[in-house]
Amino acid sequence: MPDPACSTILDAIDVLLMAAGGIVLLIGVVRQVRRGRRDPLRGAPLRVNVLSPAWIWLVLLIYASSGLLAGGIVAVYTPSGRSTEVTSLWRGVLAGNLMQATVIAAVLWVASRTFRGGLAGFGLMRRPWRRDLGDAIRGWLVALCVCAGLSRLTEWLFHLFSPRFETPMHSIFVTLAMPETPTSVRVVTIAGAAVLAPLGEELLFRGILQTGMRRILPPRRGSLRHRWLGIVLASLVFGAMHLPTPQYVPALVVLGIILGWQYERTGSLRVPIAVHMLFNGKTLLWYHLSGG
Repeated sequence: MPDPACSTILDAIDVLLMAAGGIVLLIGVVRQVRRGRRDPLRGAPLRVNVLSPAWIWLVLLIYASSGLLAGGIVAVYTPSGRSTEVTSLWRGVLAGNLMQATVIAAVLWVASRTFRGGLAGFGLMRRPWRRDLGDAIRGWLVALCVCAGLSRLTEWLFHLFSPRFETPMHSIFVTLAMPETPTSVRVVTIAGAAVLAPLGEELLFRGILQTGMRRILPPRRGSLRHRWLGIVLASLVFGAMHLPTPQYVPALVVLGIILGWQYERTGSLRVPIAVHMLFNGKTLLWYHLSGG
């Protein structure tokens, strides 16, 4: 059962985190206004690569096929004897983790062959970790501020225009909420959501898809529009991948834009990966502490 006192404390911490994120965002806006009309991506690292559409389609094909393959493997090795709903949820979560692991391996292999400097040029070993950590914490605070407000607004609009609409719970939290879920499945579920999913999704959506779209889109002389379009398009695809929980899609699209901007501006893929891990980790921790 949820502890009212704990929930009150968590709500207070949420307010403080969102306020901190608002301050970080305000400072960034003021700095940008002082720069005038200069594009904030002007002077950002280029990430030289030969990432052609063929490489992108190869990664997407591996992504799709690994999901089917992982589902088949998990179906064979997960125990039966449970209800169909429970077994389906467990298999879905475990298959998702296996799929993410496969995608991570595939993306790292492709990046090592297509980016100048290999994985360093891809953005995994580009800057000192302290700089990446500082940017990640600031980005995380901004993401909490913007995405929390947007998700609440979206839920309110859903209920306003469709009062009978019941916001679906993510399969991860449904799995964790089941008393019959064994400890081993809980550990794998949490590890997947906190580590594998952020790593796999950032490597795929930011590292490959955003960079690939930026390369494919025709640049204009003196304009960085193609880089912004790459950020937005990859973020839209990222949001669309979360359609099973539609109330969070707008917030996740905005989260994708924040993550994409950080990758584009810093050239370091470790920054959006860390932000994504902090974002998911905080959600899981709050769920646990609130008695979920």
